[in-house]
Formats: sequence, C-alpha cells, structure tokens
Amino acid sequence: MSLGVIVEILRKRVYFTLFAVSSFCLVLLYMFLLPSLPFGTLFPQAIVFITPVQAIFAFVFGVLLALLLTLNVYAYKIGAKLSGLAPAGSVVASLVNALCCTPVIPLLFAIIGGSSPLLYSASPKVEFFFEKYYVVFYAFSSILLIYALFRVMKSISCCVVKRR
Repeated sequence: MSLGVIVEILRKRVYFTLFAVSSFCLVLLYMFLLPSLPFGTLFPQAIVFITPVQAIFAFVFGVLLALLLTLNVYAYKIGAKLSGLAPAGSVVASLVNALCCTPVIPLLFAIIGGSSPLLYSASPKVEFFFEKYYVVFYAFSSILLIYALFRVMKSISCCVVKRR
C-alpha cells in the first residue's frame, strides 16, 4: 500500500518533475559534500576522493530526501495532517554526517565549556569517532529518512486513495 502511494503521486507530471529535478540536484550535492567532510568545507575538487560507500549513500540520501520533499509538497497541497516530527528529524539526520571534520564540534565544545583544556583536547577525539564510524551514521540517517517517508505516506495514503 505504501509504495502504491508513491506510484500514484509520481504519476502526476508535476510531482514526477519535482522528484526528478530535486533527486538530481541532491545526489549531485551529496556527491560533492560527502567526500568534502574531511576538509571541513565544501571543496568541489574533493569529488575525486569519493569512495564507493560515499557514492552509494550520496545516491540514497539524494533520492530519499527528494522523495520526502515531493511527498511533503503533495501533503501540504492536499492539506493532509503530517504526524510527528519525522520529516524534520530526517532532515536533521541527514545533516548528522556533517559533524565529522567540520567546525561544528569544536564550536559546540567552545560554547559548552568555554576554553576548558579538557574539552579542547576532547574535540579531536569526538571528530575522529565520527570519521571512523561514518558508515554507521550514514546508515542511521538512511533509516531515519525511510522512517520519515513511511510516516508521511501513512498521513497521505487515505487522501491518495480518495482522489483516484
């Protein structure tokens, strides 16, 4: 039933176009973003360092986020009630990957502890943790995106069936 909702919505040209364009743009963005993380900034030349795992997750993130965006636009148009914080949570989850090797962690430590030497020395360790286990965070982000998709599909499934 859930996949039927997606098929019904994507049969409409406007939603298919929104999905296709946003998928392409988001996959392209993630193709540049994921290998750029160790540099701490968006570094376009880093695409030559993309690993197969990062390329797969760039595709997964881009397609899932584009699908979530498309379903949310459809839900908003028909006035469906979106349940919970799943859509917002999924966007935040896809950004968790940016914690590795960016100034975010040192900034948070600076805000929390000022210039405490203990926190200053912990920052590289935390960043290394995110770098070493990035696949786990990518998988977690993907699971949250899929969960958000199911929540949105559940919210709009009754309306898609009625509108046939």
